[in-house]
Amino acid sequence: MPLEFRLDSLTFSDGTTVPIGAGSVTVLVGPNNAGKSLTLREIVAGVSSVPGYPEPQTVILTAVATYKTGNASALTEWLSENAYESPAPGLVEPQCSRAGVGAVALSELHRLWTTDGAFGQLAAFFVAHAGGEQRLGLAGLCNRTT
Repeated sequence: MPLEFRLDSLTFSDGTTVPIGAGSVTVLVGPNNAGKSLTLREIVAGVSSVPGYPEPQTVILTAVATYKTGNASALTEWLSENAYESPAPGLVEPQCSRAGVGAVALSELHRLWTTDGAFGQLAAFFVAHAGGEQRLGLAGLCNRTT
């Protein structure tokens, strides 16, 4: 069974729900200080929250719905192609990591994948949020020495 993870819909504080179709591109547009960046941060916070813990406080979004398919073995296969196995001295259990993500036990990633709701640490394997400075850094425009 193939692995798929995506946003399914966003519900805004005014009650509007915006569905996000598979394979589609959703663009946030608006003037400066309209809440575009805050919306992106709230999407990441919503997807990254930890099941069983209080949801993060939000201003713009009241719900972030996700869609996922695939079982734990499909997740393991995906991680083997898209993450790093982190050797953990003294630990028997395999650990996975990705750039910007500390090592996480594979069993914990499986638990998060098979739990309904938010993805906790697993979200960082699927979602990358780069703010303004990070985007400039990726383009090689930040921290440049002359």
